[in-house]
Amino acid sequence: MFSFTIGITHTSESSLVSNALANYAYSKDGLHITIVTDDISNLYTKLENYEIDLAIIEARNSDPRYRSLLLDTDSIMLAVSANNPLAKASMVTIDELKKQKMILRLPGSATRQMFEASLASAELTIHDFNVMLEVDSIATIKDLVIKDIGVALLARSTCRNLEILNKLVLLPIDGMPMIREVNIVYPKDFDHPEVLDGIVKSYKALAK
Repeated sequence: MFSFTIGITHTSESSLVSNALANYAYSKDGLHITIVTDDISNLYTKLENYEIDLAIIEARNSDPRYRSLLLDTDSIMLAVSANNPLAKASMVTIDELKKQKMILRLPGSATRQMFEASLASAELTIHDFNVMLEVDSIATIKDLVIKDIGVALLARSTCRNLEILNKLVLLPIDGMPMIREVNIVYPKDFDHPEVLDGIVKSYKALAK
């Protein structure tokens, strides 16, 4: 039996990644996968300490000790309830966003960091917005947005089904594109290319 421990982020946990790993494990007799969820910086620490065999992150690999394989690209968008007046718009402006009650991920999350970096490039900060709540759980944030309690910045990959069901509407922010890579990061001595290939094929089959 082959056993692998794979680290994923909270965003990956809420996207197709978890299902892709489950489908891959199901399709291969004798394969056992353990999934560990953490933020990106902690996943790198776990890689360094050999606590995980590979990690799936929403960022480019920042450590030359590891190799990476592009799995997908994703975008951070404003999620609003279908009942929110903004739901009828094609995009939202910064001024419109400032008028909304916002629910954000915690500062350590990659989603939050990308949003803050985008704000900094526009000479803005989080303090320019009405942030009423900070939550770690993506599931909780989506539930609150559906109930129109606030709006949130979320990865599009985590909201596919809710968008199809018209429970959430995803809007780009004018002048602030937030596109990022989804990569499999692994040690240079990882000698199971068939596992990488299997994960990619399983993910792409679900993403069709």
